[in-house]
Amino acid sequence: MYEWLCGNELDIEDATQGNFVAIINDTLQYPGPSHNSKRHRVRNNLPGTREFCPLIRRTEKLDRFIGMNLSQAAIDHIGKTHSDLLSRATAFLLLKDSKASYTIEGETPPHNRIERWGKII
Repeated sequence: MYEWLCGNELDIEDATQGNFVAIINDTLQYPGPSHNSKRHRVRNNLPGTREFCPLIRRTEKLDRFIGMNLSQAAIDHIGKTHSDLLSRATAFLLLKDSKASYTIEGETPPHNRIERWGKII
């Protein structure tokens, strides 16, 4: 773990015996893809990189949502939506987001700038 997190190799001998042990217990948390470290006899299944590694506790509620396969349902619905409607909805959401950003920043852009941005998107 230390070597992976810090990027510094410790001056210790490589492990040569024993089974590989997973870092994340997948009954308690959601693991990432697994990569074996032969040097440490560890299965690195942390969900991310050393710069960003979000650990998510496994719950029944999250498992139910995952079981609902919502990403596929969204893909199916988007596939059935006319492309013009989808483009208009996307443009509307981007425009609302831009207006919210100006509000957060305390700026008041010229009205024609918002109109031009709306036409572009």
